[in-house]
Amino acid sequence: ELTLARLVEKWKELKEEEMHHYIRLADEDRQRFEREYEEWRTQRATAGKKEESLQVLLDKRRATLENTLARFAGVATTSTESKPKRQRRQVPKPPPGFPKQPVRSGYALFCSEQKAGVAARMSQSTEEAAAVEGETAEPIADPPQAKPKGVAVLGELKKAWGELSAEEMRQYAVRAAEDQDRFRRELEAWQADPANQDTAEESVIQ
Repeated sequence: ELTLARLVEKWKELKEEEMHHYIRLADEDRQRFEREYEEWRTQRATAGKKEESLQVLLDKRRATLENTLARFAGVATTSTESKPKRQRRQVPKPPPGFPKQPVRSGYALFCSEQKAGVAARMSQSTEEAAAVEGETAEPIADPPQAKPKGVAVLGELKKAWGELSAEEMRQYAVRAAEDQDRFRRELEAWQADPANQDTAEESVIQ
C-alpha cells in the first residue's frame, strides 16, 4: 500500500523530464477544472443559486491540503484541534396556565409568520434547480457545500424584511406591541390568581 511518505519519496526519485510531464498534466487538468466549474457556476446562477467563486473554492482546498500535510508532519493546527461541545441552556417549562410568551419585536413577528412560506419556496427552488442540473452534464468538480437550511431561511427572511415598506414594518411593530400588552394583562391576571401564588414569584419573561 502506497503511503503519503512513499509517494513523496517516489516523486523525488523521478527524473526532471518526468516531473515536467506530470506538472504539465496537472496544469491541463487544473485548466479543465476551472473551465467546467465556471460553466457549472453559471448554470447554478441561472437557476437562482449563487455559488462561491473559483478563487474562494481553491483557497479552501489549499487550506485543506495544508492541514493534511501538517498532520502528516506531526504539526498540530488550530483548525484540527478538537473543541468541546457547547451545552444547550435548559429553559424551564412554564407552569400550567402561564400566558403565552409575546413576540419580542415586529421583526420577530414577521419571521414567525413568514418562515414556513419562505422555507417552502426555497425547497421548491432547490427541487427545480436539481431538475435542471439533471438535464445537463455535471462538472467533475464536487460542488461546494450548501449552508445549513436554517441559516439560509433566516437569510431570506432578513432580506424579505428589508424589502418591506416603512408602513409595513410599522404595522408589524404595532402588532408586536399589542401582543406584549396582551401578555402583560394575562400575566397580571395569572399572578393575581391565588392558585398560582406558589409559582408566581418564580415566573419571569423568557
